[in-house]
Amino acid sequence: MIKPLYARERRALGQISATLCTGPLLLGVLLIPKSIQAEAEGFHAPSRIATPRVPDRLAYPTLDVRRDPFLSEIAAGSPAAAGAAVVRAVVLGASPHALVDEGGAARVVQIGSTLAGATVADINATGVVLDDGRRLPIAADQP
Repeated sequence: MIKPLYARERRALGQISATLCTGPLLLGVLLIPKSIQAEAEGFHAPSRIATPRVPDRLAYPTLDVRRDPFLSEIAAGSPAAAGAAVVRAVVLGASPHALVDEGGAARVVQIGSTLAGATVADINATGVVLDDGRRLPIAADQP
């Protein structure tokens, strides 16, 4: 257990800490007039830190853009370019959904949604089945 400090010991510790804190402040006050006088006489101490020179205009590297991410990646001869629906992905479960690309616009369909002029009758692991008998398989060429 730590022994308690008595009033005399606290006073001595307070005086020591006050002396240690005010010492650097007093030295700074005593040295300031000398540095002001030296500047008035035109004497400047050399700087230890050399500041780097910043160029007027920065040269950034040019970028080689190979494709625009905001444009559709539909090839000219693909079925999606002709407006036909292409199934990109399916999600199976209690409420199956399919990601379908129709003429460059992707949308999510479920059973009962209209797609390519027909109603979606079934969504399974092979693709989408429409009520008119057409089957839309999952596209093999994923972008």
